[in-house]
Amino acid sequence: TILIRISFMAEGFSNIILIISSLVFGILIQLIYNSYQKKQLFWLVQYFTTNHIISNMRIEESFPKRIICLTEEFVETLYLLNEQKRIIGISNYVVRPEQARKENIVVCSFIKANTEKILKLNPDLVLGFSDIQADIAQRLIKQGVSVWINNYRSISGIKKMINQLGLIVGKSKESLKIVNDIEKNIKIILDKNLKRSKKPKVYFE
Repeated sequence: TILIRISFMAEGFSNIILIISSLVFGILIQLIYNSYQKKQLFWLVQYFTTNHIISNMRIEESFPKRIICLTEEFVETLYLLNEQKRIIGISNYVVRPEQARKENIVVCSFIKANTEKILKLNPDLVLGFSDIQADIAQRLIKQGVSVWINNYRSISGIKKMINQLGLIVGKSKESLKIVNDIEKNIKIILDKNLKRSKKPKVYFE
């Protein structure tokens, strides 16, 4: 800027030289600045890449690895999906499959849960059912735990839950097969009983 002001004060040939000099000086400064910026960007990219801050995330990394099941149906479904390795805690009411009680730690009944015990297991997902377990869910959520409460009230809801759980653990195809098998079995039962004159009422809970 100072050189430009001087250039306007000079006369004749010296005026032209000073103008050219100031322009060259300005261009050099800009080139140096641009070069510095590029180096800074290169260093930043290299740092982030080296420290794995920028990485290609795989979808498998999103699936929960440490699941606590507050009710028995989640346990049975995960075993059917061959994903029992993800289970770290179960309900006291779990009966199927039989090995589930031997392989996992009991952390709750249906309406009561040992919050401290659950937190020590460090789950990345807790599965529960309905408003009955809302208080348990609330306590865990306040402690920063991810909780999924399903609220199915019908066979259709159960089938949806199986497919949703399959999506959560990356087994959507397998869960769909389980649901399709359930539907086939229901159809077989219906077909066998269509012609029966006596049709007992069934209580579903």
